[in-house]
Amino acid sequence: MTNTPFAVYDKSSGRVLRAGVCPEDDLAGQVTDASEDVLQVAGLLQDLYLFRVEDGALVNAGPDLETAKRLKTTELYAACDAAVRAGVSSAALGSAHLYPTSDIDQSNLAQAVLAGGKLWCQDGAGTWALLDHTAAQALVALQDFQTAKDAAREHLATLMTEVEAAATPSAVQALTWG
Repeated sequence: MTNTPFAVYDKSSGRVLRAGVCPEDDLAGQVTDASEDVLQVAGLLQDLYLFRVEDGALVNAGPDLETAKRLKTTELYAACDAAVRAGVSSAALGSAHLYPTSDIDQSNLAQAVLAGGKLWCQDGAGTWALLDHTAAQALVALQDFQTAKDAAREHLATLMTEVEAAATPSAVQALTWG
C-alpha cells in the first residue's frame, strides 16, 4: 500500500484543515475525521474538498460515495432540526402569530395544552409578547407545530431515500434541503 499526501481545506476561506500522508484507501477517513472534528461544528460540510498530490500537483480527490452519503446525512439532519426550530405560524388566537419552537418553547407549549398559560409569540405587526392562551388555543398551536414538524420529518425521509439511492458522490452532493 502506498502512502498518499493529502490536504483537506475549506473552499470559502482557503484554510487547510488537515494535511498529511496516509494510505490511499484511508483518504475517505481523513474527510470523515475532518468533518467530525472541524467542519460539522463550523457548518462547512458543503465546502469540504479533499486533495491528493499527483505528479507534484494537487488533484481534487473528492469524497467517496460512502463519505458523501455520511456528510449529506449530517447536513440534512441539521437542516431538518433547523426547520423544526425555526418557529411555526398558528392562528390559535384568531389571527396568525409566530411561535418560537426551541426545546423550551416546545415544552412550554405542551404544558399550556393542559391548563392554558402564557406563550411567547409574535403578531402580524412583528411585536413579540407573552400572551394568555386557553388550553384549547394552546392545543391548536401545538397541532400546527406538529403538522409543521411532521412535514419537515417527511421531507427528511424523502431526501434520505434519495441519498441512499444515489450512485455517485456528485449525485449525493446535488441533494439539498430546500
